[in-house]
Amino acid sequence: MRRPTTVEAVHIAPGVKIEQHPVIEGPFVEVREVVVAPLYPRGVRFLHEVCVPALLRQVEIRPAVAEIMTAYLNTPEGRRCRPESVRQVLARLYQENVLVAGTEAFTPTTPGEIQSD
Repeated sequence: MRRPTTVEAVHIAPGVKIEQHPVIEGPFVEVREVVVAPLYPRGVRFLHEVCVPALLRQVEIRPAVAEIMTAYLNTPEGRRCRPESVRQVLARLYQENVLVAGTEAFTPTTPGEIQSD
């Protein structure tokens, strides 16, 4: 059996972007930020109750997982979330290669794009 890996810091994988796309919000179609990644070519806005673009904005600022969780839970989007949901979404995004282990810096290459150097 493979031993679980502990990841203390993450950054956004190459090719992952935050873009504006039309989404359904209540009875309306609105243009909102979504995360576009190889696994989500049409974009994803929420996983469970976690706003993925807002979560990745926190990853841009601080790579330490514990700090990402605390910061996200203090955002307007995160105040409605359970800490366990945020942890699970971070783990899922890591498993899906949207996030990768490490603390390397990343710089947006175009407005709205988040990509590793």
